[in-house]
Amino acid sequence: TGVQTCALPIYRPISEDKVNSFIREFQSGHFYLFEFPVIISKDFTILDGQHRFEACKRLNLPIYFRQADTLNIDNITKIQRNAGWKTKDYLDVYTQQGLQDYVILTRFTNRYKLSIANAVAILRNTSSAMTSGGGLKTSGYYDGSFKIKDEEVAHNWAQKIQEAGEIVPSYKSDRGFISGMISM
Repeated sequence: TGVQTCALPIYRPISEDKVNSFIREFQSGHFYLFEFPVIISKDFTILDGQHRFEACKRLNLPIYFRQADTLNIDNITKIQRNAGWKTKDYLDVYTQQGLQDYVILTRFTNRYKLSIANAVAILRNTSSAMTSGGGLKTSGYYDGSFKIKDEEVAHNWAQKIQEAGEIVPSYKSDRGFISGMISM
């Protein structure tokens, strides 16, 4: 079905770079939405194709979509793990869904200016989560089941890490430094 203009909810922020890339593609004659439509859920939430959708809206092009019978945002997060979603995309999706541990994680990363992986390790109160991305995989982060162990302890560690970070300027991204601090 084609739609000229509509507003559908999405689960991820729009990347202007991606939208502009689709705009250039569509303007150069590569319009393939009929074959590769925007995928929406039963409640009309965009599950896949928000950048194509936005590019079409801006160019006033017809928007083709397909309503998925069995897909939902939980399925899409699993599918997108192999399709290029970034760590931040998962945080945005689960925060927007209102999953409390992800809401706290978002505030924590913003407050202390830490990477998501380092913040997850601190909030889980474990230095074992600092191993090259393994912490995110084993923490349940990608499937929406991440749980904070002790938020108060995490805030205390993050404050100490920030204070010690005045000596180590790259502390926010230095896994060894953060792991050492958590292990103390």
